[in-house]
Amino acid sequence: MGKFKKLGNGNGTNGSGKRANGRPTLYKPIYVEQLLEHMASGLSFESFVSIAKCSSSALESWAREHEEFKSAKKEGRKLGKIFWETLGLNIAQGMGPRLLKTRTIKTITRRITPKEGDPYELTETTETETYGAAQGNTAAWIFNMINRYPADWKQRSAHEHTGKDGGPIKTENKAEDFTDDTLRKIQSAIVAEQNSS
Repeated sequence: MGKFKKLGNGNGTNGSGKRANGRPTLYKPIYVEQLLEHMASGLSFESFVSIAKCSSSALESWAREHEEFKSAKKEGRKLGKIFWETLGLNIAQGMGPRLLKTRTIKTITRRITPKEGDPYELTETTETETYGAAQGNTAAWIFNMINRYPADWKQRSAHEHTGKDGGPIKTENKAEDFTDDTLRKIQSAIVAEQNSS
């Protein structure tokens, strides 16, 4: 028997950025940092296809073939969860989806002439920050969390049935309540059902 030649370097590529079958990969190492930024802003791993200009299957393939991309996916999910939980806290505290900062810089330049020495200019800068008003939709946020993190955010409901005064439900079988004629009809129906199958 002949020997088989191993193609590639074990990660689906041949070491030159091309797949073992010759087709070049669309993967770029810069995607690791871009994926982390993308997911840290609350966006999903799956929506990264619009940044990388690739298919969903290519994205999943990169996560299998490139360890650093796989790690970025896991870390990105954690960063995304922090984003969404922080957003929920802000909504609950009436701070809105984010603190909306408006920064106003006011610069005044004056010419100062001292009694002794050369004249000079003095520049003063004033900064003002304004925060956003309470906003956000709590129901939409909850719906998002239930669907984005189902293991942690499940809607649970429990139904308990009890009998009189919270006790167990009583059940009784009263075959004696049936007449002989009714029991014969039930028996005939059972036998007919068994014979037809």
